[in-house]
Amino acid sequence: MDIVFTRMQPKLCHPGSTARIRKARLLQVFVCDIRQLSHWFKAYESNRNQYKLPTTGKVIVLVFEKLVPSKEPGVNLFTTFRMHTPGKEGYYKRCQGKVLDVNIKKTLSKRRGSKSQDSQEHSTESTESSDSKEKIQKIE
Repeated sequence: MDIVFTRMQPKLCHPGSTARIRKARLLQVFVCDIRQLSHWFKAYESNRNQYKLPTTGKVIVLVFEKLVPSKEPGVNLFTTFRMHTPGKEGYYKRCQGKVLDVNIKKTLSKRRGSKSQDSQEHSTESTESSDSKEKIQKIE
């Protein structure tokens, strides 16, 4: 199983390094309205406001543990979220406790940096099955 991001982010790096992580365990899944998320959490998720996030709707918040050794507690956690659908919620809940491969897959966009495109990047997602491997793609 994979979780795919379309851009590299600092949260996807080993603690104290620029090398990206390759695997992460999905620890927790919960659903909330995006308006319930704090300003600080949204800033973290948008990489300090480098791109726009949706402003309304239900989201699935995912809490991951980086599978890297660290002596500092808590350093190995990161979060992300997906726009909610009942199917996605069920899928992610079934993935709790499983180790996912973390991949970066850049996508082509028509107009890089436009407001509507930036908003779509964080909220578009697809689930697909390929070579007996389920993939979750997050465009963020």
